[in-house]
Amino acid sequence: MAGVNGEREKRIQRYLRFFADAGIRRGGRSAQDAARMAATLEALEPDAPEQDPASVARTRDSLMRAHIRMRVEGRGKARIAPPPWLSARRVALAGVAAALLAIAVALALTLTGGRGEEVALLRIYRGGVTVYPGGGGEPTTVTGETRIRVNDRVETGGDGLAEIDLDNGGVARLDGASALSIEGSGEDGTTMTGVEGNVFSNASGLTTYALTFDEVTINGGGAVFNTDAVPGGVRLRVIDGDTRISNRGVTESVSGGEEAVAGEQDGEPVVSIAETDPEVIQEPWYAWNLALDRSGTRQGGPITTAPGGDVIELPPPGPTDTTLPDETTADDTTPTDTAPSDSSTLSSTPGPDQSLTVALTATATSDRVILRWSVGGSGSFHSVAILRTASNAVPVDPSNRRAQVASTVTGYRDTEVTHGERYTYRVCLLKWGKVQVYSNTVSVQVPLENTTERNQTPLTQ
Repeated sequence: MAGVNGEREKRIQRYLRFFADAGIRRGGRSAQDAARMAATLEALEPDAPEQDPASVARTRDSLMRAHIRMRVEGRGKARIAPPPWLSARRVALAGVAAALLAIAVALALTLTGGRGEEVALLRIYRGGVTVYPGGGGEPTTVTGETRIRVNDRVETGGDGLAEIDLDNGGVARLDGASALSIEGSGEDGTTMTGVEGNVFSNASGLTTYALTFDEVTINGGGAVFNTDAVPGGVRLRVIDGDTRISNRGVTESVSGGEEAVAGEQDGEPVVSIAETDPEVIQEPWYAWNLALDRSGTRQGGPITTAPGGDVIELPPPGPTDTTLPDETTADDTTPTDTAPSDSSTLSSTPGPDQSLTVALTATATSDRVILRWSVGGSGSFHSVAILRTASNAVPVDPSNRRAQVASTVTGYRDTEVTHGERYTYRVCLLKWGKVQVYSNTVSVQVPLENTTERNQTPLTQ
């Protein structure tokens, strides 16, 4: 890297000498000379990062303004009359110096690529994590720890797990297949932009903390919360404190123990709020984050020991986990009034990622249909879509989508069902909003029993 920087310095000095020589030799008599100099500068291509068109335009404009300020085109005389003791040559030299200063500043802006000051420590717990420098430049694969700056973007691979430990005390942890960039950070607050994925934020000690996914913004200063951004919407789950979520002008307050989903319905923005199932907070992802916050250690590595001897184990990989548990809770146990499964299984439909597989089972009870699925293969995905038709027709995405859940979820309770009705289900794995693979198709009939209308809720692991 030192060799590259040395060569770049030599090139810069060579161009600066060229401009100085041209200005002195020709006296800077015409704006056309400045235009030719700017055209020469435009041909300069730094090794890294590449000079962008906006930077070239700024440099050219700076050079033109400096030259015009020094001479009036076509007259060969100064715009402002110099004192008698100042010779024309000295005026030209002073103007050249000003032009060179403008060029040096423009080149410095180009070569630094617009990166801001260091504001956080990036800590890698597992898997592949890449940092894309703000303003361009070569991305860097990070292991261990590294400092990051304003405008840097952090992306985790499918098995990645990383923590952005902000200098102001805030924390953002990224699950697999997630991306986040720091737009600004100061003593009292931080603003970030997310692209995709699952992010746990602890902003309990901050006055302001804003996290934006596309057109959805969460203001969570003083709160602890989780955001799960999937194609078509964002889910906010608040652990503690108060937040506000805004979706294209629709704003709602969400407090600890509540969750909200921001999305679109009939072309209009919507934000729906519900209570969070307490069992969800016991999932590995939440348990790990909360235990790590309680420990106060924030140490890397596969296992961290908290005060009191508690062992904090890393949550299992999300998008690439091929050994998803099939746990059973009291609510999942098949009751005595369960109707015969009466299910017919069709073949799986292959998707773009042939290395992924997903197997689906469904069980109908008196007031719900319980879905379970398991994922195999080595591909990656971001979320799971639950598909349903009220017939024997095979459901497809997105026209028959009933819900969308995180990649770590492996079950779903559909409680919006009608007695005696037959339903056909299928799930599909999504990545960047595109179907990677469909599951097998399962058809079940709800028995003729008394029903209790409830909302649809994902099963906890």
